[in-house]
Amino acid sequence: MTQTQVTLIQIDNYGPWTVTPEPRRGVDLQTLQSRLYADVSQLVGNREGHAFFGRFDNMIAVTNGLDATDYALIQESIGSRYPLIASMSVGTNASPVAALSRASDRLQDAGSTQDDGRREAPRREPLSDADRTDTDVRLAHFDVNDATDRYTDELNEFDSFIRIEQSYAELMRYMREAHDSLSFRRYSR
Repeated sequence: MTQTQVTLIQIDNYGPWTVTPEPRRGVDLQTLQSRLYADVSQLVGNREGHAFFGRFDNMIAVTNGLDATDYALIQESIGSRYPLIASMSVGTNASPVAALSRASDRLQDAGSTQDDGRREAPRREPLSDADRTDTDVRLAHFDVNDATDRYTDELNEFDSFIRIEQSYAELMRYMREAHDSLSFRRYSR
């Protein structure tokens, strides 16, 4: 049976950290978030996973193939590179949505992301080697056809962005409701 291993990654105590000892500048927070996402994406990708940003203090990764040792190394890397730490929760299920829901429930049970007491919560149930197959994860790639001609070369950047984001949102909603799947946007050329 196909199994999906989904990992929810949350920055611990992020909200309070952004204003302590004094409010941090928005540009500094955005820079930190984008660098953290890039590093998490690389760390997960080096282990044959795929990381996606939600809100930048929360990331979702498809991590079939990662085990407890991999997760510990990723958390150690984050802790050594950033003034923050992250909790990681793993859920597995044939349904990607159910796997994410399980990971979310388990992390929420460990305490709030705003809770100073929650520190690098390890909520993991990686797939055992016996439960893994080469067909566990199915990925699909969608493009916006003629985006350059229809949007980039015709509209201002913000209006192009709105149209493309609305298309992605509709696709994500449809795939969630019709196919019980998770969809994410990635920008590439």
